[in-house]
Amino acid sequence: MIKRTLRGLVQILAGLGAGLVIVAAVLAWHLSSGPISLAFLTPHIQDFLGRYHDTFRFEMDDTILTWAGWERALDVRVVNVRAVDPEGRVIANVPELSVWLSAEALVHGLIAPRRIEFFRPRLNLRLDEKGQVAVALGDSEDASADLARRFLTNLSGPPDPTNAMSYLDTFRIIDADLTVRDDLTRLAWRAPGTRVEMVRSARGLEGEANMTVRHGGQAADVTLVGSYDTATERVDVGVTFAELVPADFAAALPEMPGVDTIRLPVQGTVTLTLDGQGQVEAVGYDVEGGAGVLRLPPPLDQDLALTSIAFRGQYDGLRDLLTINDLTAELGPEGHLALPAPTSHDLPLRSVSARGKVWIGRHRAILDSLTADLGGPTAHLTATLESAAGQAGGDLTVQATGSLRGVPVNRMATYWPRAWGSDAHRWCVTHLADGTFDEITAQVGLVRAADGDVRVGSLSGTMAVRGVTVDYLPPMPKARGANGRIRFDRESFNIATKGGRVAGLEVTDGLIKLLKVDTEDPEAELNLTIAGPVRDALDLIDHEPLGFASALNVDPAKTSGQSSTRLTMAFPLLNDLKLEQIAVRAESAMTDVRIGGVLLDQDVKRGRLDLTVDKVGMDVVGEVEWADIPARLAWRENFDDDAEFRSRFDLAAFVGQVERSVPLGFDLAPIPGEFIRGALGAEVHYTVFTDDKARLEAKADLADLSLAFPALGWTKEAGVGGTAAVDVSLAGNAVTDIPYFAVTAGDLVVLGSVAYDDPGTVKRIDISRMSYGRTEVKGTAEPRPARDPGGAKGWAVAVTGSSFDMAPLWEEFTDNPDAQARKKPLDLDVDLSARLDRVWLGDGRFVTDLNGMLTRRGHLWTDVALTAKVVDDKTMAVDVVSDGAAGRRLHIASEDAGAALRTFELYDNMLGGKLEIGGYIDDSKSDSPMTGRISVEDYRIKDAPALAHLVSILALTGIVESLQGQGLSFTKMDIPFTYQNDLMTITDARAYGLSLGITASGTVSTKDEELDLTGTVVPAYAINTALNNVPLLGKLITGGEKGSGLFAANYTAKGPAAKPDIDVNPLSALAPGFLRNLFGILEGQTSVKPDGELVIPDSQADR
Repeated sequence: MIKRTLRGLVQILAGLGAGLVIVAAVLAWHLSSGPISLAFLTPHIQDFLGRYHDTFRFEMDDTILTWAGWERALDVRVVNVRAVDPEGRVIANVPELSVWLSAEALVHGLIAPRRIEFFRPRLNLRLDEKGQVAVALGDSEDASADLARRFLTNLSGPPDPTNAMSYLDTFRIIDADLTVRDDLTRLAWRAPGTRVEMVRSARGLEGEANMTVRHGGQAADVTLVGSYDTATERVDVGVTFAELVPADFAAALPEMPGVDTIRLPVQGTVTLTLDGQGQVEAVGYDVEGGAGVLRLPPPLDQDLALTSIAFRGQYDGLRDLLTINDLTAELGPEGHLALPAPTSHDLPLRSVSARGKVWIGRHRAILDSLTADLGGPTAHLTATLESAAGQAGGDLTVQATGSLRGVPVNRMATYWPRAWGSDAHRWCVTHLADGTFDEITAQVGLVRAADGDVRVGSLSGTMAVRGVTVDYLPPMPKARGANGRIRFDRESFNIATKGGRVAGLEVTDGLIKLLKVDTEDPEAELNLTIAGPVRDALDLIDHEPLGFASALNVDPAKTSGQSSTRLTMAFPLLNDLKLEQIAVRAESAMTDVRIGGVLLDQDVKRGRLDLTVDKVGMDVVGEVEWADIPARLAWRENFDDDAEFRSRFDLAAFVGQVERSVPLGFDLAPIPGEFIRGALGAEVHYTVFTDDKARLEAKADLADLSLAFPALGWTKEAGVGGTAAVDVSLAGNAVTDIPYFAVTAGDLVVLGSVAYDDPGTVKRIDISRMSYGRTEVKGTAEPRPARDPGGAKGWAVAVTGSSFDMAPLWEEFTDNPDAQARKKPLDLDVDLSARLDRVWLGDGRFVTDLNGMLTRRGHLWTDVALTAKVVDDKTMAVDVVSDGAAGRRLHIASEDAGAALRTFELYDNMLGGKLEIGGYIDDSKSDSPMTGRISVEDYRIKDAPALAHLVSILALTGIVESLQGQGLSFTKMDIPFTYQNDLMTITDARAYGLSLGITASGTVSTKDEELDLTGTVVPAYAINTALNNVPLLGKLITGGEKGSGLFAANYTAKGPAAKPDIDVNPLSALAPGFLRNLFGILEGQTSVKPDGELVIPDSQADR
């Protein structure tokens, strides 16, 4: 049974299949010839469609069956469907319409469409000014917002058994001719061949549209994918496009500012989210573009030619915030950006990338980052832009921070607009070269007014530069290889440098300030610290336009040492800068300094000096050695011709060994510097005036100095206080006047002045006071021509005063030339006139009312003519007369020989007498021997120990008593002598009176004060010598000795002159004259010791 049933079922199915095949074959044959009309269905479809719309009716031409391809197979379509209002107007039409019925609706007994497709319709979309969408189908231009709203509601809502359209789940528009019009922007564009599909989803509605948008002769492929959430009424749309020029559609996208600036084909994706009120919640974009133009907004306001661009970001509708996550533009190797007025500068720009944010409603934007390739250097920028009060049309405030790296200094003008600090720009471009700006940073505040005027509210920044050449003040040497950091703002531009070299000097640091750059009178200040050789430093400050070293009369080539110099300059930023407009100052610390011939032709060396110089003058202070003298120097140099002086040198010196110091460089004769020894502290003030005249003021502390003036017999030992002062006027280095000099040392006071004829030529020396010891005089000295060409000049000296200590001069006068040479007396030619109330020749020995002339040539007093008074107003005279080179004649006369001899410390035991000394000094011989005679008449001898010893041997008691009492009277003394080499030789000298006669021959050493004499003592001289007058017999009796007598004794005197050893032959005292010489040869003599003891020889004592 079952088998029979199955077999029957199979047969039925086979038959049906065969029938279907036959039907399909027949149907395919008919379809291949074209669509098959199903006109019988048209009334039913028309009735079905009209059942749901009471405001209009549907009309259609036919219903057909057509082959739609293997994907769709057979398709039933209604042709030329029209919606007609009660007045008969066609309000919508579709060329073809395809309807698929809903199986779910059929179950409920309802015929309803599940899918509807429009083919090749004309679709008009209109966006009114409120943002609502109205749709018109076909030839009608009356778009209905209600139609579109009701259609979307049916498609997105749940199925409703009372509403056949609620079963619709798919709606397609195929090959539509789409036109979009925007009432707000007046923008219209077409998209022929548009395909639209909307499908019901679990959450609402999803859709996709593909079209080629045409506008302004351009075509762009656009794909839209979207969804609608029925619960939230939120719409999400994604747009993918290619070859789209955004600027062509900018008016349709007001929520996306800047779209109108993109005038180049782009491709990418834009997403859009709308809320239930149709307001934009969010927009996202990811776009790339090719070559074209990017229109920059004001204030840049220009077309920027690009080779490519890419940007992505989003728009937050709730915050009204547009975010640019990344914007990259390539401009190519010739790309540039024109900065608008007032900048007006073309800036190389090869590429740029940026990100930022724009608060559209608040009219505020933040540029988080911008990086630009400027044709080598790289720029980075951040900025904030904000409109006043957050409203359009107000002042736009810009706060920007930027940096620029790797800018060659020589290309500075390429990247620095002239208008950005025109004065600073001009100075830097003109005076900076070489090297690289490693980094430039800037912070700027700009305000762009509604009228387009741009002003700078704030400006500051820094620049880091290395290897730069700074031409700080042409034509001075440039500083090369410097590294530095620059700080700038609206008012100033400061360049701080490190390192570098200028004219052989190292620039350790520097600061160049450009000030008041925002005014019409900008200024510059320059500070450089420069280290190196003193010579190079002086070369630098001597360079044009300064010329300081030349103004100092210092030759840099004659200097050495090391220096650290701070050079400061200030001047206006002018193209035609003049020297008088430059304020300049240099401060230098110098070590081991040598300056040749800077002061009185003497070098300054081993100096540690601080120098300050400006256009007014120069100051130098420090420790130096001047003329080998350690000193503290203060040097002031004035450059103003109207200044009180040109140069002033203040020296505080300590001379350790005056005798070894070099001369000052000018003649201060006749100051005897060779008699100065020891240490000297002095202050010297040397002033040079603008007429090249000079003044030297010196004060010295003589406490550590030993002074000796042999000619005056005055000395001061070290440790005895003293001061000296002198005021000297000079012309050049020649002395023209010494208006004052003073020496106060120990008991010495010297005050005076020196007058000059011609510069360097002494006319007169005036000593207004000279006081020391027993001297109180004043005097003058005038020069005399030198006796030999090229020799030392002579002096005419006049001395007056109440008292003068001549003891030292007298000792020198009585010395022979060899002794004088050993003492090294002052070698001068002097004509000395004297008028003195009292002249001291030694302790307690003086003359009064001295008048006379003394002439000295070299080491010798050649001519003397003196008169004076000794004790009791007795006169004496000393005359020395030169007869030329051969010799000098000496004559001394005194009314009181004893007083004269005592005064001159020649012999203290003579009283009274008349003195005559005559002699001749033979200067033709090297030792200048003197031959002469001493004669004294009518004198007495008292307290003469040597003579008393002598006569005591002869038991001449009366004579001894006379010597010890009133003195022994003598009638005459006659001493012929020669004097040579400190030795006086006496021949046949004799002295005699009534009581005694004595003869002597031998020598007296004035050097050792020793004598060696032999002679005869004659008692009772007047009687004893009377026999001499008897011819022949007298000579026989007296022995023929001149001055001898009948009874006399021979003696010898040897040893110290004060206490000689005296030997007497006692036999000769009793023998006649002709036998005395015989007894003199006897063995042994009785001698008398200096103390008076009689000594008898041993041979005589034995008898």
